[in-house]
Amino acid sequence: MFPNVYVADALATVTHEVMHAIGIEDEAEAECLGMQLSAFMASRLGVPDHYAMRLSALDLENYTRLPPGYVDRKRCQEDGEWDVFKGRKSPPWHIDSIRLN
Repeated sequence: MFPNVYVADALATVTHEVMHAIGIEDEAEAECLGMQLSAFMASRLGVPDHYAMRLSALDLENYTRLPPGYVDRKRCQEDGEWDVFKGRKSPPWHIDSIRLN
């Protein structure tokens, strides 16, 4: 009923593994891309947008607790090398007033 770190982690795991399935081998890159796309994945799974965006914010919080091989703060940041939506406000860095559909 309420977004929490456990659901956010499960969603991040699914999107992370999808990144591997499409050919991303590097763990840190798969984590970064998956984290950015998790709100969109949740929305496609039928989760209300406000819930999906909160999960995205929790993914970003969880990111700081991951093992070092899964974290690259230089490339995984807003407008960084691995930013899927360069130049645009997007999850997980921005969760207010973004439409997922």
